[in-house]
Amino acid sequence: MIVPKYRPREDEQKEAKLYIPCQFCFGTYKKEDLWKHQKRCPFKSPSVSNKNAVQSGKLLLPIVGEKKEFYEKVLIKMRDDDVKSILQTDDLILSFGYRLFEKVGCNDHQFQYVSQRLRELCRLLIVMKDQYGIRSLVEVIKPKNWEQLIQGIKVVAGYGNNTVNVPSLSLKIGHSLTKCAQILRAQALIEGNDEKLRETDRFLQLYKDEWEYRVSSHALSALHGAKFNKPMYVPLAEDVIVLNKYLKQKACSCCTLLHAKKDLATNYSNLIEILLAQIILFNRRRSGEAQRIKIEDLENGLQNNSLDEEIKKSLSSFEQELCSTHKRIEIKGKRGRKVPVFLTDEMQKHHSTVLQIRDELGIKSPLIFIKPQSSCPVRGSDCLRKFSKACGAKCPETLTSTKLRKHLATMTQILGLSETNLDVLAKFMGHDIRIHRQFYRLPANTVELAKVTKIMHLINTGNMSKYKGKDFDDIEFSQTDEVHEDELDAEEEEDFCEMPATSGQYTSEHEHFDGNEQGDEEHDYDMENIKRKKNTVERHVWTAEEKRALEKQFSSFIRRNKTPGQIDCLNAQQKEPSLKKFHWSKIKFAVKNMISSKKRKQVS
Repeated sequence: MIVPKYRPREDEQKEAKLYIPCQFCFGTYKKEDLWKHQKRCPFKSPSVSNKNAVQSGKLLLPIVGEKKEFYEKVLIKMRDDDVKSILQTDDLILSFGYRLFEKVGCNDHQFQYVSQRLRELCRLLIVMKDQYGIRSLVEVIKPKNWEQLIQGIKVVAGYGNNTVNVPSLSLKIGHSLTKCAQILRAQALIEGNDEKLRETDRFLQLYKDEWEYRVSSHALSALHGAKFNKPMYVPLAEDVIVLNKYLKQKACSCCTLLHAKKDLATNYSNLIEILLAQIILFNRRRSGEAQRIKIEDLENGLQNNSLDEEIKKSLSSFEQELCSTHKRIEIKGKRGRKVPVFLTDEMQKHHSTVLQIRDELGIKSPLIFIKPQSSCPVRGSDCLRKFSKACGAKCPETLTSTKLRKHLATMTQILGLSETNLDVLAKFMGHDIRIHRQFYRLPANTVELAKVTKIMHLINTGNMSKYKGKDFDDIEFSQTDEVHEDELDAEEEEDFCEMPATSGQYTSEHEHFDGNEQGDEEHDYDMENIKRKKNTVERHVWTAEEKRALEKQFSSFIRRNKTPGQIDCLNAQQKEPSLKKFHWSKIKFAVKNMISSKKRKQVS
């Protein structure tokens, strides 16, 4: 029985769930009126915030069972509606939610994920109740109701004529149903209930045999189809520069105001937002990972930044300077992976300011990016969005953590990194090398346009043999060799009209190459057998000193039979004075010739 502070009117609803006690005077009020009462409650402490009055009141209600923490952290924070009311009355849904909570209980940011999974199941249960009179999830999972379940899933996910409105929802509900069936199976084994065990086994077998064909195949097809011809954007380099400069200026001005003790709370909040955006931008970290950095992670990382002397000797002077001006800390990434975060000198100074001011503001949270009077960290995605708009970037919508990570992978792909260095990069980004290749490389349309079209032109013009043994990046066309399809078609029509009737007088381009061993050096043929004059090339005889320089700088490339790229050649020129007089492409092909010579010796 509930005795409210004010008696409800006759036309008002009189349900117990509509009334919540006040956390200060313990009087019972309607949920929508509780905040008004707490403003003038005589027992309220002036130091206590008036936020979340309903949630605080719910904590005073009795909890049935031993799942108090699950109730406080998941169910109380869930939106009050019909879905929640039905959810709290279904034991199987609550058991499923509690198991998820036990799995992710140490990660507060995943409580919303648990709530979402429960609400998805309850939405299915509401449809099954309205259309088929099935009132519990245990009944839904029975094999005799399989056809009704399939139809209910299609209603919830919006299956229509060859369309699915929410394809991911049906896939998620399917996974949740199998987990619920496994819970029932575990209960049957514990209870020794053979009939219940057989029913759950039959349901799981039905799911294995039919779900793919009747539900998931349509959903996956809709998901993949939505990605066709979808534009893929990465940040503009100039936007990244503008945002970086803007964040540096704002961070300095905030620190100046904080040192002057002006409006500590506001300037502190601004500074942690700026620092969070800087970490995400500089390190290309996921926003969720960065916003949950702990003070303990920062302090331990700064203390353990010693560099082994032997390793230090193997580094260049520039690399040694980077090691001295940057610090590396390790944080928890996706799927519990250990991922690094680099801090510049400026970032380290700003973080020292943050740690100093937070003590003055009385912030006790173990997380760094916490505002005063708040228990949740600042959202990194919100910070990036806010500053990308404020800095005046041309395309602020592309400056997100995911697109910045793709930007890093795209730019490094241009460098042509070795397998070892790609592994280092993938580990830094916090994922596997296979994920890096599949999701974080240049978009497929760019690769196909820029790389594969070279092959298609070579095949269609008959020049493939000229580039035998070369990689995509080694194939280069001169302007005179570029042939557009419409021009080629017109020339073919003219030649066809002028061609003699006897087929024996026609000699293909391929035959010219077979009959002339030096054809590649002396002549260049197009599809119409027009003989072109080859530009004379001045040959250079490499001296012993130049060869030693090449072998020293490109030994790893020669060992792996890999032709260096432009950046590699330019770096070698900076280190070897004897190579500075050459164009980078001449160095590249010199190394390629050394690799070819090595291969010939191995064969012989």
